[in-house]
Amino acid sequence: MNTLGSRIKIARGKLSQDAFSKQIGVSKGSLGFYERDENLPNTEVALKICSETGVSIAWLLSGEESEEPASTLDNADQMTYSQCPKCDKIEADLRKEREEVRELTKELREINAENRTLLKENGDLRTRLATLEARAAPTDKSPTDSPADAASSRKHA
Repeated sequence: MNTLGSRIKIARGKLSQDAFSKQIGVSKGSLGFYERDENLPNTEVALKICSETGVSIAWLLSGEESEEPASTLDNADQMTYSQCPKCDKIEADLRKEREEVRELTKELREINAENRTLLKENGDLRTRLATLEARAAPTDKSPTDSPADAASSRKHA
C-alpha cells in the first residue's frame, strides 16, 4: 500500500522518528500519526519534509514523480516567497538586524581591546605606586637613634 504515511516513512529513511521529527519541527507523536495515516501534515510540514529529504512534493503527496524536476518546484516556491510583501519586509528587517549585530560585535571588540589596555596600565601604575610608597616610607630606627630623636621623643612624652 502506497500512502502518504508510507511515503513519509520512506522519505525519513534510517533516521529515527525522534530525530526526524525534531528536524522537521513537529512532535514525535505527530510524526507517528502521519506515518500511520491517522493524521495529515499541514502544507508547511509537507514542504519541510521535502526540503529536508530532497523528495519532490509531487511524489510525497501523490506517489507519482512530477514532470517538473524538483529544482523547478523549488524555484516556484522561491518566486511565491519573493512576491510576498510581508516576506520582503521581514527579509529587509533581518538584513538590518544582521548589520547591527556586525557593528555591535566590532564595537565590543574595540571596547574589549581598550579594557585590556586600561587593565595593563592599571597594573603598571599599582606597581609603580608600591615602589614609590616603599621609598617614601620612614625607615624603622633601632636603638641607635640619634640623641636629638631621643630628646624629642622625651619632650612629647
